[in-house]
Amino acid sequence: MSSQYLSDSSPEVRRTATLLFGPAVLVLMAATFWWTARWMVVRWEQPNSYYSHGWLIPPISAVLLYLRRKRISACPVRPCPWGLLLLVPSILLHLLATAWQVGFLSGFALLGFVAGLVLTLFGIQMLGVTLFPMAFLAFMVPVPEVLIETVSFRLKLAAARVAAGFVELLGLVAIREGSYIRTPTGTVVVDDVCSGLKYLISLTAFGALYACISSLKGWWKGLLFLLSIPISFVANVTRVTLMVLVAYRWGSEATQEWYVHDLFGFALFVTAFVMLFAAESVLLSALSQGRRGPEGLTDEPPEPADGTRGGTPARAARPAKVLSGAVLSVLLVTAAASSYLAWPRGTVAASDTLASVPQAVGGWYGFDTTLPERVYEILGTRDVLSRIYTNESGERTELLIVLAHQTRRRTHPPEQCLSGEGYSMVGVGDQPLGLVIGGQAQAAHVRELILERNDRRRIVWYFYKSGSHLNTSYWRHQAGVALRKLANPDAADVLIRVDTDAPDRDDERGRQILRDFLARAMPAILAHLP
Repeated sequence: MSSQYLSDSSPEVRRTATLLFGPAVLVLMAATFWWTARWMVVRWEQPNSYYSHGWLIPPISAVLLYLRRKRISACPVRPCPWGLLLLVPSILLHLLATAWQVGFLSGFALLGFVAGLVLTLFGIQMLGVTLFPMAFLAFMVPVPEVLIETVSFRLKLAAARVAAGFVELLGLVAIREGSYIRTPTGTVVVDDVCSGLKYLISLTAFGALYACISSLKGWWKGLLFLLSIPISFVANVTRVTLMVLVAYRWGSEATQEWYVHDLFGFALFVTAFVMLFAAESVLLSALSQGRRGPEGLTDEPPEPADGTRGGTPARAARPAKVLSGAVLSVLLVTAAASSYLAWPRGTVAASDTLASVPQAVGGWYGFDTTLPERVYEILGTRDVLSRIYTNESGERTELLIVLAHQTRRRTHPPEQCLSGEGYSMVGVGDQPLGLVIGGQAQAAHVRELILERNDRRRIVWYFYKSGSHLNTSYWRHQAGVALRKLANPDAADVLIRVDTDAPDRDDERGRQILRDFLARAMPAILAHLP
């Protein structure tokens, strides 16, 4: 590779340029990713956050880099223009994510940005030495909350099912309904905390760190890391089983005491750590390896390709003029564009929008209700309209509207909440719906859920709205919202849900109630939504 290196005649000029280059890059990085950092901090500090460990990840990565300091100092500095193939797409992804207000994409773009910057300015060998500390930063980037909710929902159902099975093996009575485990002395609720996802995320981060310092070699380290996933699930099932046994002995109220949760949470981590250590011992024994050592962190410095030891020629230790200038120019433009896209813009308050939805529509009359605090916490917003409508015949329909602006997370499918409440899903499908909006007939569809719990049969219809677009597919809707946000950063993301009880378990009669309500009331309601 031919590059024009800094070769000014004056050593002082070269030294000054080198000292100014690093801080300039750091300042421009901070200006580029300030919104991303703020978004991550908000997610880390949320009540019951799944990423409260996020504050620990950057310091741990810094320590990993420090422990590799000899290997880093021994690496030859050979700027590589191929790094731009990683750097530039990461920048473009970050700009799109900032325009869309999609924090997790920007967070992972930051990882690609840092890796591309190291490869561009310092070369492939430096990237290899620093790759794990940079990759470890992935554990600080929160994934989309809709994905967290989906995985958490499935995990808590699985944990409840397995724990109830263990309790029955002990000869005790345990009846599982969704995420509820009913015992003769009360009901244990396997909530989002008991799903184990929070522990899974933090324990996989620990598993990655432990696999790094393990004396296992090559892909065996990866196997040890992968084992941390089932280990965390088994540990969480143990925790839920103990909670059910406590409920048997002292009543379900005892499981709500803070010291019970803290004690069993601590026991979960201890169990997981012991199982992880045991897994490493089994793998080491199978491979007939010797003593365990931290050579993954403290290897001797690699032999440089040019035959020198303990350093590289001074000329090769500096970035190329043209390459470093190009990087600074790109970072300057990116910082300006990021700040423009991320700067807060005034929007109509969501509460004002929802308050304008009429209470009397098409012969249906509504009154507002307040949802339990737990529901608001699950939804992640208080920009929610919960209203019960009745007509002159006494038929009753519940309306729920969730309005998502760029200041909060995206809407999520109602199946997750309803199934977690103990309802069993007995039917899922789409239903056609004809609406008259603005004097124009419009064909639409709604997603239908038929649920049962005890003797209650419930029919739920829902759809998503963004502008004039109505959709029943979550992912198609979110893709449309993302595209519309390119032209309008304030493009709304709205979930509209109506449900009613099926009279005498007659599904068709329940559908007719919902169809009548939507045909009469929805045109007026939609006219007040963004």
